[in-house]
Amino acid sequence: MNRAATLTLNAPLLMLVAALALSTPFTAGAAPAFLDYAQQQTQQSQAQEKNDAASVKQTQESRQSADNKKTGTSTSQLQKRITSQQAAIAQKDKLIQQLKKQLAATPQTDTAGANEQAALNKRINELQVALSAATAEKEALIKKAGVVQNNNLQQSQAAARQQIQQLTTQIQQAEAENKRLSASFTTLNKDKHALMTQLAAAEKEKQAALEQVKALNAEKQPLTTRLAAAEKEKQAVLEQVKAL
Repeated sequence: MNRAATLTLNAPLLMLVAALALSTPFTAGAAPAFLDYAQQQTQQSQAQEKNDAASVKQTQESRQSADNKKTGTSTSQLQKRITSQQAAIAQKDKLIQQLKKQLAATPQTDTAGANEQAALNKRINELQVALSAATAEKEALIKKAGVVQNNNLQQSQAAARQQIQQLTTQIQQAEAENKRLSASFTTLNKDKHALMTQLAAAEKEKQAALEQVKALNAEKQPLTTRLAAAEKEKQAVLEQVKAL
């Protein structure tokens, strides 16, 4: 039951309580006038309540239809509605207790007093019916809030499981990439070792070649000297031949 309906129910009751408070010093002659007033207020209240009940029912049906279509109902909104219903229930219960106390304190000395008590009993019964309806609606809201919280929890768990699966896949991919890089690093180290061995062999061969060049240069020097001496001897012989 919404706030407007609660106010509609409470307004005649508050007037009735005020009238009862003022009716304590009433005389027997004033009681029928008050009864007429109470009956008039009760009839007006009943007519207004019928209109409000139809409006509330239509609003609740529209709200229920919208709630059924809307899957993402906020838990905080449901909690606010539950709190509002609890406040309305407490207010109705307090008013019922006040009316019961007022009814117990009202003397039944004449017909007007009896009728007045009957009217109060009727209003109390109506309030108790409204209180039961509000309590039922509160229980429905609490149940719905529990369903929403459960759905939200399931969605959170599903999202967490999906995230864990994604992270697990990423870790597996990273581990596979790490193994591949480790294998490549091992291969590169082997290639590096082979290249260093080849380089050392090449350096050794180069050093041997240099040694051979030095040896050849050393052998070349006496040969050049001997060749120059042979050329001189040859030139001398040619000079002697020409002289003959």
